[in-house]
This record gives sequence, structure tokens and C-alpha cells, in this order.
Amino acid sequence: MSRHATRGTTARTRVRPSTIWFTHGRIHDRFSGCAKTLAETLDDIVRGRITVDDLPPISVVTHDVDAVESDGSASEDRGRRGRGRRERRGDRAKTERRLYSMNNRRLWVMREAERLGVCEDVGVRMLSREQCEVLLRKGSRNFRVDRCTPGPVKIVPTREEPPERRAEGENDA
Repeated sequence: MSRHATRGTTARTRVRPSTIWFTHGRIHDRFSGCAKTLAETLDDIVRGRITVDDLPPISVVTHDVDAVESDGSASEDRGRRGRGRRERRGDRAKTERRLYSMNNRRLWVMREAERLGVCEDVGVRMLSREQCEVLLRKGSRNFRVDRCTPGPVKIVPTREEPPERRAEGENDA
């Protein structure tokens, strides 16, 4: 298979939701498209009406970042903070691979399901290396490493009511 044949393809795997980072610190309380709330979806999962596998897989971006030492020092200070360590010739900075969600609302539901013991792992779509590099280089509105958070996130109410609720409210007046 040629290198070009694999460009843009995605790999699917399963991971624990708690290992995936949010790409924003705030999310809306409703899914776009179906107008269902995150809480309603979580309730459906907890009651067994649906499973986390009924939700589409989360698309994730992978990125290597400097690992933080257990004493709170980052690798760029070579462990001089805290207990420190001797500088060794050829000492390389430690990195860890992080997963960042491109679907924060789905991730929130899946993390809560994991916290409640309803699921252990979820399906994810790993974006290709080329797709990740484009997102990282572009610094897009959807993905910037400096805005990512391991959680928790703040849930904000959606400004506009779903069309079916607006129609009901008009008849009540």
C-alpha cells in the first residue's frame, strides 16, 4: 500500500473517556441537530435505553507534550524544581501522547457514564497524523492546545430553544 493511499484515513480504537482531554473549557448543554440535552442522553445510558456505543465515536487529535514530573516540574526545567535530578549527558525530555476530543459534548456524556460505572471504554476515531498536524499548525478555532483542559468543563445553557419547544410555548400564551 502506498503512502498516499493511507493519507487522511483514520484508525478506530477504544479508550477510557477519562484519558481524553476537552478542547474547550465550556460546552453547550444540548447536542446540535437533535436538540437533546446532555443530561437526557446520560439518563438514557444509565437507564439502559441506549449504550455509549450507540453514540457516534469521538474524533480525537493526538499530540505529544512535555511530561510533567511528579514533583510538578516540567521537563524543560530538567527537574530543577522540587527534589531535582542530576543533569546527564544525552538526557532527553520525556513526552506523553495526549488525546484531544473534537466532540466535547459527547465526551462529557461518556466521561459521566464512566464515572457512574456504566462504561469502561468508548470507541474513538484517531485522526490521521496529517490531519492532526494541520489542526495544530493552523491553530483553528476548534483546536488550540493552550485552550485544552483535562476537565471538568462548564456546561452553559444553549441560547435558542429547540423549534418544537418554541412551538409549544407560542400556544401557551
